[in-house]
Amino acid sequence: MPKITLIGAGSTVFTKRLLVDILSFPELANSTISLHDIDPERLQTSEVVAQKVAQFMDIRPSRPRLTAGPRWTAQSTPSV
Repeated sequence: MPKITLIGAGSTVFTKRLLVDILSFPELANSTISLHDIDPERLQTSEVVAQKVAQFMDIRPSRPRLTAGPRWTAQSTPSV
């Protein structure tokens, strides 16, 4: 089963369009899709949209994988 990670998934419109494109391929309909963003509130909004996309496309997703990570700049290193 393919595993797909969307980094920057808090960009809800982009995430929605990308999910529709990905899920339109039968080979990818059973993929594990993980959403990641630095903003937990926007990530939560994207989760709601992702669930609606799956419902519209008649796909039964398992529990979503959401990760809200730390903010960092080019001068700093991401914390683990």
